[in-house]
Amino acid sequence: MSNSIFRRNGGGSPDLTFHGSFGITNRVSNCRFENHQEGGADAAVYVSMPTAFVDCYFGDNLNRAVYQTSYAYFHSCTFVRNTGSTGGAVLIAGGTTRFYSCTFEGNYATEASNNVHGSSYFYACTFDAASGSDNGTNQPADRFTDTLPASPPPGQPPPPWAPSPPPPSPPPPAAPPASSPPLPSPPPPTLPPLPSLPASLPSGVVYVATYNDLKTELHEKTDGAHTVYITDDPRRGGSGDGTLTWPSGSNRINIWRSVRIIGACSTPPVDASLPDTRCVIDGSGGNLFYLTRDGPSQLVDVELAQLVIRNAKQALRIVNVRHSVIRDAIFEDNLNNGGLVSTYYNSAPTSMSNSIFRRNGGGSPDLTFHGSFGITNRVSNCRFENHQEGGADAAVYVSMPTAFVDCYFGDNLNRAVYQTSYAYFHSCTFVRNTGSTGGAVLIAGGTTRFYSCTFEGNYATEASNNVHGSSYFYACTFDAASGAVDNGTNQPADRFTDTLPASPPPGLLPPPPWAPSPPPPSPPPTG
Repeated sequence: MSNSIFRRNGGGSPDLTFHGSFGITNRVSNCRFENHQEGGADAAVYVSMPTAFVDCYFGDNLNRAVYQTSYAYFHSCTFVRNTGSTGGAVLIAGGTTRFYSCTFEGNYATEASNNVHGSSYFYACTFDAASGSDNGTNQPADRFTDTLPASPPPGQPPPPWAPSPPPPSPPPPAAPPASSPPLPSPPPPTLPPLPSLPASLPSGVVYVATYNDLKTELHEKTDGAHTVYITDDPRRGGSGDGTLTWPSGSNRINIWRSVRIIGACSTPPVDASLPDTRCVIDGSGGNLFYLTRDGPSQLVDVELAQLVIRNAKQALRIVNVRHSVIRDAIFEDNLNNGGLVSTYYNSAPTSMSNSIFRRNGGGSPDLTFHGSFGITNRVSNCRFENHQEGGADAAVYVSMPTAFVDCYFGDNLNRAVYQTSYAYFHSCTFVRNTGSTGGAVLIAGGTTRFYSCTFEGNYATEASNNVHGSSYFYACTFDAASGAVDNGTNQPADRFTDTLPASPPPGLLPPPPWAPSPPPPSPPPTG
């Protein structure tokens, strides 16, 4: 079975059943099992004979995704938001199952094992933080390894380590009637090369104007154009008003390859500081883009640019990739449940510039950096404003080395920044942020250095109006209300100096960029 979809089927029986001999092994590749309804004791898939699932997606199934009584293996499969009593995603009632390069996220069991229950082994799999100490299974630690085996385990068929080939291209559309104006094919805008994306990417530029077109290009292809322009052109099925709307209840779009996603609409600018070509994406209360890679290579890059994101829970979630770039974007009026923009364990820095976060819900941070201490992210010329209170998270959560340059943090509830790692802020402004401990910044780990920063009108209900935690201040300014002794921090006087250091202090990871960040390149011409 290949390239097939099961979705929204009644739950009285499984959508797919394999029952038979142990002398043969079934194959299921590049298939999707979604929204199986609850109506009996059966999962979306019932397996009682050896079966291999490759490049498959199991999402939002009630009464779990898979129930099996035989040996099986899953390679490069994704299990998301499946629920059940015992084993939220998979219940193994017989045999032993092996999972290779699989992803588990948001699965839930009412009784035991959020992800998998039963005898199983996991190779190079990823689990979300909510899965628990045993990765949401009932397996001991020695059944998890971060690498794929050099050869298949005894008794198992060799897993197909290369992904399944894409389905054949559809036939070209029929020519429009002679009375219809032909759809122009303007040359794609010429973008300056960015260092984050290697020159060896496959050539190709496409325009998309609808959610379905975007899903087809990104979610359903492992190879394709290196640049995807989002347009509102009605002749391409677009709205004509600068907006692309996510259908209510639609699944997020998974990204499988290196790609740039860039707005290319033609409506008046939403914000004078951004290019005129940005497009609005209305998330309809859902999750938008997810990019992850398993295994040691991690040679995937993503860029998101010239977009306005509204009314979304999660806008962009990036896990285990290489570079990620976010520029000239606005994230405003989002529900923000689960982290609006999040990066986890990338193997190269994230670069964010000329972007705005404002009026987003406070259940999670607007921006989360979580990962390695061997790299340093860069955030320049960005604004974080009016983050709402709704949980324990600040507007920005940092747990890896990060540099903020020429940024503004204003009117955020539950403080502007919460950090558990080394960081520095240069030429940043903190105004009217409030929190319990640390009105503007709470440093729970590492040491932070502030260069030429301004603090004004920040307030803490318990301690440290401006900054709480180990920190140093060079040529910073504080308003009179911050306090005469410690400038609204909990630091001694010898940690404040009126001059910038001639060179970065010992242990400071990158030297601070004393010159302001250069302006972004001019936007490409629109066709």
